Amino acid sequence: MPPKTKTNTSVAPTFKTGQLHREALLPPLSHMILFGAVVMLGLALIYSLLRLSDASAADEIAVQTNLEQEVELLRGSRTVLRDQQLATTAARQDMLDQLNAMGAALTAEASKDANSQLAKINAVYDQMAAIDLKAQADGKLGVNLDEYNKAIQDWKNKLFARDYAGITAGIADQNTKLDAALTVLQKQQQIAQQAAPPKAAAAAKKATVSKPSGTTVNTSAGTFRYVKITAPIGTRVLTLTAATDDCTNNCPAKSLADYVTSVGGFAGMNGSYFCPPDYSFCNTQLNVFWSSVYNSSLSQWIYWDKRSWNDRAGITFSGTTPSFHATGASVPASVTAGIMNYPALLDNGNIAVDVATLDTKQKSKGTRGAFGFNGSTLFLVTMYNASVTDEAYIMQALGATNAINLDGGGSSAMYQNGHYIVGPGRLLPNAIVFAN
Repeated sequence: MPPKTKTNTSVAPTFKTGQLHREALLPPLSHMILFGAVVMLGLALIYSLLRLSDASAADEIAVQTNLEQEVELLRGSRTVLRDQQLATTAARQDMLDQLNAMGAALTAEASKDANSQLAKINAVYDQMAAIDLKAQADGKLGVNLDEYNKAIQDWKNKLFARDYAGITAGIADQNTKLDAALTVLQKQQQIAQQAAPPKAAAAAKKATVSKPSGTTVNTSAGTFRYVKITAPIGTRVLTLTAATDDCTNNCPAKSLADYVTSVGGFAGMNGSYFCPPDYSFCNTQLNVFWSSVYNSSLSQWIYWDKRSWNDRAGITFSGTTPSFHATGASVPASVTAGIMNYPALLDNGNIAVDVATLDTKQKSKGTRGAFGFNGSTLFLVTMYNASVTDEAYIMQALGATNAINLDGGGSSAMYQNGHYIVGPGRLLPNAIVFAN
């Protein structure tokens, strides 16, 4: 069966004239209240947003301002710090400059003081060396040096204390005392010489005898011309050098006359082989001599290390007593005079020359020199047109028992009683002198 239809029983409202239009146009009151509330809420929200916007802008401005202020503070701090750093750097540099200046001044002062001290030390050493040479020479003449030797020790102590003025004063005092002592000694010697017996005067006269250059001697090797100076054993003999040390080039040299007169001698002769200026190969060892020679004035050997070179022979003196040495190994360090050369000529009366060891020049004929002795006599001899082997026979014929070869040729020189009897020849780096 079809469903039943519900009948609408509601009654439609009725309106008065004009009422329908007004009520149809006006919303319900509840809607108006709701709308008003919404509007008010929106206005409040807008106001809040505007307030929030204003606050955010103000805060942003405040933050920006604070940032700018902090930046300015930082910039100011950096400027102050930079200025402080610059000031500190300038002060530090100024301090460094002052320290450098002080250091330079101290260095200059120290250098000046060191140079001054060195100059004073050198001056004092020169003074001490000079007076020591003088004292040693005076001592050989017989002056007592006990007080001088004590003064030397005092000067050494003063040197460590840098008392240079005290040393100079002490040297001056010793100079005066040495001069006075030597004067007294010379007067005593003069008195003794005046009282000496005639025999002593005869011996001195014999010591000056020489043979003229025209004298000849016959030997098994031939006849030879010669000049000789003889003196009795007991004559004071000095061997001298111009150099005071082992010179290696441009060494000093003197005339034979200078050697003889410097020690008050009466005769002398040239010494050992040396490198003369007229030999081209000698330009790097000018006036160097090739054998040991004792400097009697300095009391020391010159070129002592050369005594053991091959074929060296020598004659030395202890006081006035001569000794012959066939080799350098037997030469004593402590002597009063001594000279070595090569080769040996005579050994205890026997010919000592080994021809095989001679060079071409020594085997040729020329002007030769020799020094020898026997039991009573000393010989200085220059011989002509002779080889070194001929020399040995000449010395043997003249009476020597021991002899050595000396330099010859352009170095040949003999000096006696104030004048040359041979030479003068070259300037010599060493020589032999006879003195009373």
